[in-house]
Amino acid sequence: PAGAVAQDEDVSVAKAADSGDEHRVREAARGLAGLAAGSAAREFSPHGLAFSEPAVITLPYDPFLVAAPRELKVHYWNAQRGTWEALASTVDEGARTISARVAHFSVYQVLAPANAFSTMADPEAGFAFRAIYAFPNPAVSGQTPTVHVAVGKADKVTVRFYDVAGTPVHEATLDAPSVVNDESGPHWAYEYAWRGHIPSGIYLYSVTAEKAGQAPIKRLGKLAVVR
Repeated sequence: PAGAVAQDEDVSVAKAADSGDEHRVREAARGLAGLAAGSAAREFSPHGLAFSEPAVITLPYDPFLVAAPRELKVHYWNAQRGTWEALASTVDEGARTISARVAHFSVYQVLAPANAFSTMADPEAGFAFRAIYAFPNPAVSGQTPTVHVAVGKADKVTVRFYDVAGTPVHEATLDAPSVVNDESGPHWAYEYAWRGHIPSGIYLYSVTAEKAGQAPIKRLGKLAVVR
């Protein structure tokens, strides 16, 4: 709201990193609390920005996963305590969104007790190629290129990026899949957002998905970045 901060601030909202130490700590804390995710975690920046009066944030949730939407709440990640903190929340089942008043920016996610969620088939039995692609492609005007990997559940997924000369420029290992709901319907998938300053150009990417006792899945792709 107007006057909530002392001066103008550049505000951004992005999907929180889905790999790395901080992601693993957040996921472990969620599991210990018996919570399941109804949305991707979103990072509101500048991180820690406090408001003189509360602001309202609204997040979408995935209706295909949730059996009891009224049990959903927006949670924020309390990094100092290492816990997810529930906020008083309002669910709009028609719009498939949930809103909460917040006093500061942080990482926010829609969570609920695990029994509030519908049961999906265990993806571990379905390790197989379904789709691997990059979006947006081309990534223009500061958009973040993201690689989508739908292979069921793997032990390890590695994404490598190369310039057109074949020189490696970036590599990432993805920890765990999440449920993605796109035009193909809800399914388990890995998504990696390649953040940072990426010069304009054409890039190649390779994806290797591995699971014990099965042949690895390997795919190559191409993406463009235009600054």
